[in-house]
Amino acid sequence: MQKIKFQKIVYQSPLYEQIVRLREKVLRIPLGLKFSENDLIIDQDEQIFALILDHTPIACVQARTLTTEKVKLRQMAVDSAFQKQGWGKTLLNKVEEYLLKQDIETIELHARKSAVDFYKKIGYQIISSEFTEVGLPHYKMRKQIS
Repeated sequence: MQKIKFQKIVYQSPLYEQIVRLREKVLRIPLGLKFSENDLIIDQDEQIFALILDHTPIACVQARTLTTEKVKLRQMAVDSAFQKQGWGKTLLNKVEEYLLKQDIETIELHARKSAVDFYKKIGYQIISSEFTEVGLPHYKMRKQIS
């Protein structure tokens, strides 16, 4: 078995297609949702990151540029077979290191209420009241990385 490696993913590459399936499996299907072409077209303007094991993504997240110093993370997904093993934290640590080298200072995200404690443990703070997104309660969170 190969080691798990951190990788930036090219839009519409074979790995990207696998990431779309992972995101759908973890984030959409449990809610009775599927991606449309319009949902995915915005991915071309985002940085896509993943942890890869034996040529298969086990965790992914995307970064959308908001300003020259700020990004929004979205579509964070960890394959169910790898959840609660530290891979989500590992992925975010690697992404933060990468973004810091691009002079990013602030990361924002919309966290599902069920994931808020995960993000708090790695330094994110709630900066909004609860709101609904994709039918679930969420909070806007932020972390200064510089």
